[in-house]
Amino acid sequence: MNVIIGTRGSKLALAQAEYVKNRLQKHYPQNSYELKIISTKGDREQKKALDQMGDKGIFVREIEQELLDGTISLAVHSMKDMPAEQPSGLVFAHAWKREDPRDVLILREAVSLEELPQHAVIGTGSRRRAFQLLQLRKDLRITGIRGNVDTRIKKMQEEQLDGIVLAAAGLHRLGRTSLITQYFEPLGLKLCEVTPQVLDEFQEKILLEGYTTNTVIHYHAIFGKAFKDAVRKDYLETNPMLKVDRPKKNSFRPNFYSKDEVQQLLEVSQDDPLHLCILITAYYGLRRSEVLGLKWSSIDFERKSITINHKVTEQLVNGKYVPVVSDVMKNKTSCRTLPLIPAVEEELLKQKEKQQLYRKLFKKSYSTEYLDFVCTDQEGKLIRPNFVTEHFDWLLTKYGLKHIRFHDLRHSCASLMVMNGVSMKQVQEWLGHSTFSTTADIYAHLDYKSKQGSAGVIANLLGESKLPK
Repeated sequence: MNVIIGTRGSKLALAQAEYVKNRLQKHYPQNSYELKIISTKGDREQKKALDQMGDKGIFVREIEQELLDGTISLAVHSMKDMPAEQPSGLVFAHAWKREDPRDVLILREAVSLEELPQHAVIGTGSRRRAFQLLQLRKDLRITGIRGNVDTRIKKMQEEQLDGIVLAAAGLHRLGRTSLITQYFEPLGLKLCEVTPQVLDEFQEKILLEGYTTNTVIHYHAIFGKAFKDAVRKDYLETNPMLKVDRPKKNSFRPNFYSKDEVQQLLEVSQDDPLHLCILITAYYGLRRSEVLGLKWSSIDFERKSITINHKVTEQLVNGKYVPVVSDVMKNKTSCRTLPLIPAVEEELLKQKEKQQLYRKLFKKSYSTEYLDFVCTDQEGKLIRPNFVTEHFDWLLTKYGLKHIRFHDLRHSCASLMVMNGVSMKQVQEWLGHSTFSTTADIYAHLDYKSKQGSAGVIANLLGESKLPK
């Protein structure tokens, strides 16, 4: 059976339709699948603002008609384009798990909303986004803008706009996260509603979620400075942080996931753009920079080995964060060759196939600069370190998982090895620590099996035949 999937022709629509196609192929491999691009009124009419066009379903009506006519088997739409009511004879079959619901800011030169000059011009086609922007910065000038992601970015450059606002979900699906300057987080309490009690409860909450005391101390300092500034500018009469105790600093203890928690994370992230990064880090305990710097030329599929010898960091250049590739590692022992684990090998081969598919799909827009890198987005660009940190936190929130840092996956890998009898020396070599003492200082409290062995030795020496149960 040949299944024809109707879709719009934008890169985002094609990426979404390709995702559905791949899922169907996985579950119903006996069928063949193809995409059919259908032009809609919303695609053809680009001069009018969306709220001035009047019609409902301007991005779906032509596709729905072909579905009713039987020329396509099913249609893939963005939920935001769907009208409230479906035509008779059609069924809303399925909604995939919601992507990142946040809006994002893409700036031409500035590095944040706060650093935009007075009366900066921001492009958006959404009244909602325009209203929310003006709540944050009343001086901003909002101008209407339409088109796909590439069109809007081109307009920003040609018309010298200071920035544009887009949906995070679309950029994630397109693999264009490198464009994002800033995420807009959901607004919570008003400034005047933040009391010492609220702040105390916040500190207790993040401690219970697994954040270290040092992290809470860092937050305490940031909040203190922010509220001090709010008092100085007459936004508040008093600084609530003056009545919030600063936690006492303690020695570092790594935060980590159990075996079950790691497996749950790997399961829920299967369709996430960070899945491969998470998987490799969980198995190998790589630093964030190391997993992003992993190259195909450093993986020997015949000899079943993987070499860690490159890293990717970020650097602020002309107001923009850009990826920096380096073969200068953190220390000499960071350069290491490890066995290729079968589960990782399987996912790496899938990633290689995906990259080949995306290169064919996006053609000239696909970047050829990073062809040797494993962790790239759908357009062949390197995944940004800051995106890894921010998106990982969002992913944990989305699925209600215990909050840890992405770096704590490294600790999780090491902790699981130590608690299951791997020697501290072997863990040191696996992680690429420069000294044995570094590994021992962090994980010695978990090495209970070696303590049992030591207890057995001294017990035998002193004539004890059995250890107390």
